[in-house]
Amino acid sequence: MKNTDTSTESTGKPLRKPIAEAAAWRANELEDTGRWLVQLGEEEIAEIVKATRNVAENNLKIGAFEVDDFDVPLFAERAEDIRDRVENRLGFVVIRGVPVDLFDVETAMLMNWGLAAHIGEAISQNARGELVAEVIDRGLDDSKANVRGYLTKAGGSPHCDSSDAASLICYHPAKSGGESLLSSSLTVFNDILERHPEYLPILEEGFYMDLRGEGPSGDPDETTNHKNPVFSYYEGRMSCRYNAKSALRGALKRGHALSSEAEQALNYIRERALAPQNLFKFTMEGGDWSIISNHMLLHARSTFDDHDEPERKRRLFRIWFNLPNSRPLAPEIADRLNTGPRGGVKVREGAGYWSGPSQRLGDQVLPS
Repeated sequence: MKNTDTSTESTGKPLRKPIAEAAAWRANELEDTGRWLVQLGEEEIAEIVKATRNVAENNLKIGAFEVDDFDVPLFAERAEDIRDRVENRLGFVVIRGVPVDLFDVETAMLMNWGLAAHIGEAISQNARGELVAEVIDRGLDDSKANVRGYLTKAGGSPHCDSSDAASLICYHPAKSGGESLLSSSLTVFNDILERHPEYLPILEEGFYMDLRGEGPSGDPDETTNHKNPVFSYYEGRMSCRYNAKSALRGALKRGHALSSEAEQALNYIRERALAPQNLFKFTMEGGDWSIISNHMLLHARSTFDDHDEPERKRRLFRIWFNLPNSRPLAPEIADRLNTGPRGGVKVREGAGYWSGPSQRLGDQVLPS
């Protein structure tokens, strides 16, 4: 389904009409799982298993093989529909039945790479250059500067990642907790337009975003070179770029605090994203694969309790990728990481999971 907004406003002008796309949903509209859940068939699963064993036996590595090396014709037939669901319909899909339980962690990650290659182009998501990253608690403190939340057990605030889409395959669920939380950023925009339109100019101007020590310079205090708009209406589509923590820390790293009005606007997005009528919750099972639009949805997870045994710890595999059918992006939102339009995180030799304390902020605990 294409954008049904009938505004005639020209490219670059802010939108001041409600968005009526399919992705501008409320949580109760998703009670019918048929709208967002896809079950793989037995034949599809069999071909995925065969393709995975083939790449493993031939010692192919993540990033070193592509679609032709991972022969899954039945799944390939689904790929266009999956991309359309993410970009033009609800903004997400959950694919159930990926056979992760048949493989060890390394081989399951190979399978994830092979399947994702049929959907889009993966980009680096950290300075280590990982294309498939493990989402697992490494005992880090999410409240400290430059620590990334996917390496902790903390629950996160609603946010967007730095790619067209974010992909997660669940290898092991948590002992308890760790629910996936989704809200439509388009619905949040509509709520702001109706209730607090004075916030929109602030959000459209945007913020310098903290790069958490993973910018191209390697400086732990690097921020984006320009302000990233939270809402960007461009060539007939609305795109969102929201991470309140990055906006707050970006301002502090540039030597100034956000204005009270800016903080109120950012906090109101969080409030509307977490409002019961807007917040959709679901629990990922082993073998579930979620693909989420970063342009139209905000995502988070709840805090979780993990198993004591290392082999049973909550573990998901994450890929950031760009989609061949994705919308045009305004320059101010396209360059999210100082690596050019739709670029990934700059890979730096010897980089760890995070680049150490901020020189400006030290290792202090900051508001989330």
